[in-house]
Amino acid sequence: MITTTLSSDKSRSFGFYKDTLRRLKSFILFYGAVGFVFFPLQYLMGVLRDNGYYFMGLGEVFNAISMVFYGPFLCVVPVIVAAQIFGYMHSKKAVDLYHALPIRREELLLSSFAAGFTAILGPLALNYAIVILLKAVRFGGGQEVGKVVINFLYAAVICFAALAIAAFVFTQVGTKFDSIVITLGMYVILPALYLVTMLFMSEHLYGFNVDQSINWKLLLGLSPQLLFFYLYQGDYPLSSDPNMPTVASGHVTAFVWLIIGIFLALAAAVIYRRRKSEMAENTSTGGILKVFIKIASTYLASLLMGFIFEGVFGVGGDDFSMFLLGVVLGAVLVYLTAEVILSRSFKAIFKSLPMAAGLAVLLCAFSFVMHQGGFGYVTRVPKVEDVASVTIDYRGAYGENERQGGTGRYVQDVTLEGEEAKALVIQLHRLSVEEYQQYKGEVPDDSRYYRGYNYVNISYKMAGGSTMNRSYSSKSQGFLECLARLEANQEFITKTHPVFRTQYKDLEKVTLTGASGVGNVPLTFSEEEMNQLFTCMQEDLLARTYDQVVNGKPAIGFLSMDYKFDNRHNEYYSSDHSGRNQQSEYPEENFFMGGQLTLTEDFTNTVAFLKEKGYGSMLELQEGEVVGLVFRHPMYDGYNSEVISLVRDYNFNSYNSGNQTWKEEKGYVVYRDDPGLIGEILPKLHSSTINGYRCVRVDYVVNENLTANGAMEFPGGSVSNQGAYGYLAIDDLPEDVREELAEIDSEGIEYGQTTYPQVAVATESLSEDLAVQEE
Repeated sequence: MITTTLSSDKSRSFGFYKDTLRRLKSFILFYGAVGFVFFPLQYLMGVLRDNGYYFMGLGEVFNAISMVFYGPFLCVVPVIVAAQIFGYMHSKKAVDLYHALPIRREELLLSSFAAGFTAILGPLALNYAIVILLKAVRFGGGQEVGKVVINFLYAAVICFAALAIAAFVFTQVGTKFDSIVITLGMYVILPALYLVTMLFMSEHLYGFNVDQSINWKLLLGLSPQLLFFYLYQGDYPLSSDPNMPTVASGHVTAFVWLIIGIFLALAAAVIYRRRKSEMAENTSTGGILKVFIKIASTYLASLLMGFIFEGVFGVGGDDFSMFLLGVVLGAVLVYLTAEVILSRSFKAIFKSLPMAAGLAVLLCAFSFVMHQGGFGYVTRVPKVEDVASVTIDYRGAYGENERQGGTGRYVQDVTLEGEEAKALVIQLHRLSVEEYQQYKGEVPDDSRYYRGYNYVNISYKMAGGSTMNRSYSSKSQGFLECLARLEANQEFITKTHPVFRTQYKDLEKVTLTGASGVGNVPLTFSEEEMNQLFTCMQEDLLARTYDQVVNGKPAIGFLSMDYKFDNRHNEYYSSDHSGRNQQSEYPEENFFMGGQLTLTEDFTNTVAFLKEKGYGSMLELQEGEVVGLVFRHPMYDGYNSEVISLVRDYNFNSYNSGNQTWKEEKGYVVYRDDPGLIGEILPKLHSSTINGYRCVRVDYVVNENLTANGAMEFPGGSVSNQGAYGYLAIDDLPEDVREELAEIDSEGIEYGQTTYPQVAVATESLSEDLAVQEE
């Protein structure tokens, strides 16, 4: 072996650089042509279309084809280049020849690296220049062209960092095949480890939620290839969440990867100087990179195998013993397979068995500890005095229409600071933990009688400045009652209901609907009268008690509020068909699309005001207005999406109804049109209740002369239409209706075996609840 380190002449380094570029000439032509097809050509075809074209990403230069193919193509190009310029290191004959050249090893590697990056950067810059030229000619220059330049700089940083990673790997591995495999693995291993760990914690650490805990900025910073996400994202923020990526965070991430790339390239040069020529063609499975890849791959595969075994073989898809079995098999099989591939010999299996078994034991121990509570993570419940504020993604029955200023996205949570509100959320947290402890981690899931809101994300801002996030899903009565008590909390109401979050000046119109759910009448009030109406609604909502929330009296009317809204909020194409997507224009402050309020006798101030203004007749059911009732089986179309089911969705499509015919062909209901029965049932209905309480939904069937929605024929000759609905306790059901509902329950419905015995009101067997007792 001859190693020459005497010459450091820059001209020789430059000569080697040029020689390497000449050897890459064919690659440069091929790479440039493929890049042109997937990028500039796609843009050209788009701008030439007469009907406009939709472009995406930073600078709006990508279409669907370029997004799918161009990014992944650029991700693998650095590996291809690295295999060509560093491949000599893995050939015993070639490495001796290269090391005999009159050039230092560091200069040899850095010259090759520079030539490789030039081969990538040249065609990349040319393709982007074509796109910039097309954009400037078609749409003009300015800011948009500047964004395309930033787009190019991102792509250049991605390729530079990826090539630096490849150089770092190639200098430490003995064969070209191993180098390529490990390099590709290094591109994806850190994001994969992060995601799989988050998924595992979400599935097996009670209270952990991946949506709350995952840091997208961190995730996208774990690999240079993920910088392409920022190119595809464009200028539009994904969320107000500070952990979500933005263009600004993309700039920071790109700069960090530029620094990392420079460091790795220099580190590769230092490592290469000390690399022994004898490493060429060496298939040893040692070395820090190979060990890291083997262990990381084993970790990923074992957890994924655990998920598969748990889902396929577990009882009800949730058997932790099957998960552990999958972890053991996955760890052993994958580790041994990695050893065989890297060593090119099956003899490595027997030597690697102890290590594989040790990893399997460690992974099982880790999984078991997390599943059993994660060293107190599951059972920790904060004290009220230690919490500065708490954010919960439950906004009740009336707060779901609020939009974020600037983005127009729905506001999904509310932040509470009052002692009572914080205590209610903490009590919900504590109930969930006690439920987990009662069932020893295997919380049963029985959603047969519940279709409502049962999943909340909680984020505590602690007094010391730290945060604590938890997520819980439950169908227990206590869980739902805690959410219901929030509906009666004054702070919660004022921070979610539109009459507190807006002003009457923001209203376009207010519509009053009668007690039956039909007969919409716009209210023509002066500003002073509208202000009085707002004041009355605010006073009544603040006076609402918990009992009124969970056992609301029958609805006597419905107020619907439409807010002034600028139609420019929608994204649209420019009128000249330029193909450029115009940015949405939203108000700077939060705004509402609409609002609703279900009126009962408890809304004394609002009802009195409406009666004073001459709308009293609409707040009473007229004789013969409701001509039929549809009793819906609780398992089928029983509840709204909120925990507090309110009678406010009163504009339904018309439908056919009838006794046996409806049950067999349309669904699971019982229809009655006896006037005496109707008069008996209507006063017993609740306008709101808790999903899971023993009740059934009862729909009004309204006389066709009182609605303009279009009448439908009913069996028996009656002509009617659907109006509002209410909730009736099962104990108040007529005996014959109970019997028919019980028959529906037993015909073709197979129930699960798990229940919540400590909350029988919410989940005890519906067949037993509805069955007619034999004497």
